[in-house]
Amino acid sequence: MIKTPTEKRQRALQWGLLCYFLFLFVTVLIRSAVSGITYDEACTYLGFGLIDLFRPRTLYALFSREGCIANNHWLNTILIRLLQMTVRADYSEFVIRLPSLCFFALYLVGLAYAYRRGHCSLPALLLLVSNYYLLEFYGLARGYGMANTCVFFACLSWIKWRDSGYSEDRHLRWLMLYMSLGVFANTIVLLLYPAFGLLCLYRLVQRGRLGAFMKSSGVLFGLFMLFSLVMVKYHMNVSSPEKPLYTGGEMGFFDSVVRGCAAMFVGGGRAAAVVGAAVALSAALCLAVQGRALLERDFSLMLILFVVTNVLLELALRKGYITGRVLLPFYAFVVFCFQELYAAGWERLLEWGGRRALANLEKAGAVLTGAVCAALVLSCLLQTDLHTTREWNEDYKFKLWVAGEYLTGEEYPGKRNGNAPEVFYRYKYDAMKDRYLEEIS
Repeated sequence: MIKTPTEKRQRALQWGLLCYFLFLFVTVLIRSAVSGITYDEACTYLGFGLIDLFRPRTLYALFSREGCIANNHWLNTILIRLLQMTVRADYSEFVIRLPSLCFFALYLVGLAYAYRRGHCSLPALLLLVSNYYLLEFYGLARGYGMANTCVFFACLSWIKWRDSGYSEDRHLRWLMLYMSLGVFANTIVLLLYPAFGLLCLYRLVQRGRLGAFMKSSGVLFGLFMLFSLVMVKYHMNVSSPEKPLYTGGEMGFFDSVVRGCAAMFVGGGRAAAVVGAAVALSAALCLAVQGRALLERDFSLMLILFVVTNVLLELALRKGYITGRVLLPFYAFVVFCFQELYAAGWERLLEWGGRRALANLEKAGAVLTGAVCAALVLSCLLQTDLHTTREWNEDYKFKLWVAGEYLTGEEYPGKRNGNAPEVFYRYKYDAMKDRYLEEIS
């Protein structure tokens, strides 16, 4: 069968995307094996990965106000503990990062599925996978990447529910499962609950299906709410004023959230402010031109609800807006929101352009799309570092292991409650020495 030029281009694009995905996975895989332990990873492993998590007394202690620590991302910690019990490899950076790496593999498979089924455009696909800051956390033993993967699949479940005419309750059941896993990976995902929950309630009432849903899924919904309330209590403990997750509220929404997202791609400083302002302004314009059609745009409405939730919580609790790595669990959600926003805005622009301008607008759109895609890929490739993470000053493998030194004598930057990476490598050294003595005896 002779393929048309369009089919050949599509085939070439698919192979190019596959090679790009494989390259990104290999870079994250290598970095997870060779980069040094960071402070938070060491705290997670030493404080939670080595203890018996499955005893009732231990669970009670870790859920108590005194035992709640931000480093304990439950899904990550439990998977590390289970893996540790299975492979019996103590103080292995790669082993404790393997759960997060597996979630990255699931993320890539989900992205390929979403693109193939038309759930995300090419720019959205590349935006979802070309955030190097996010990729670094997929190679670390933390819960941020895991949470982003769970939220991504929750968004896919919502899209399938929407495509079914909001009639197939099984998609909502999957949505509850993915959101629960996301919260278990990182409790900050709770901030998405008002956006998803209120719009879900609105759609069910609008379609007259609230009673049918409660009849088919009421028990699961009850369990979901019970689990959510427990995690809300846990999150409030973790984010209390004396805990590390409490940020104090010094910065406004723009500097914390908008500028923080832009900084993932362009770094900090003025560039992040300019890019963040441009994106925020264009998103506001896309919202404004939709008019009454906005009520049928799920992700646009959820983005508004998400922003309102953050603002209201800051006004009520003064805990500070999410920023930095805490933004990562919401990354896939934000990309889906902006995909819908810009698609709707572009449709309106084409409507206003008229027949004469239509061809020029479509050509300009194709050029802009290609430029954005190329910029995303190039930015990600240029940041690739197989040995260290962006937080290079926390890379203690280079200082204490690769360099062959037992102790450097250098104090940990910031002097944060002791030097957890140093303790990690000291214990690793002792474990290797003990095993060597057992082998030669």
